[in-house]
Amino acid sequence: LTQAERDSIAAWRDRNNPWAGKPTVGRYVSAAGSEVTLSAVVPNPFREFTTINYALPVGAPVRIAVYDSRGAFVATLEAGEQSAGQYAIRWDGTDEQGYRVAAGTYVLQLTTPDATRVQKMEVVR
Repeated sequence: LTQAERDSIAAWRDRNNPWAGKPTVGRYVSAAGSEVTLSAVVPNPFREFTTINYALPVGAPVRIAVYDSRGAFVATLEAGEQSAGQYAIRWDGTDEQGYRVAAGTYVLQLTTPDATRVQKMEVVR
């Protein structure tokens, strides 16, 4: 692709990204050749807990955080250096202080130096 085509695709993605302009949530960004993956959150919607599956092609610092639908920080689920591989973590629907969050839509954000991935989750009570 030419630079103009890449710029056009990026502009389209930004216009059609519901999380664009919400800095606490972030945008979908990927580095060339990145294979960081964030699979579907299962179950979704959920009551008690959900499982988050992701994969890293190379070792890297990883941060996985949850934000509410307004973009406010809720909890950090993972933060630190991880080696390449596949991972599964659980979120029990609690905030940073251990309190159960209200029913609603939440955004999961996985961030590495090379990529950011986001996924919506629905908590039902």
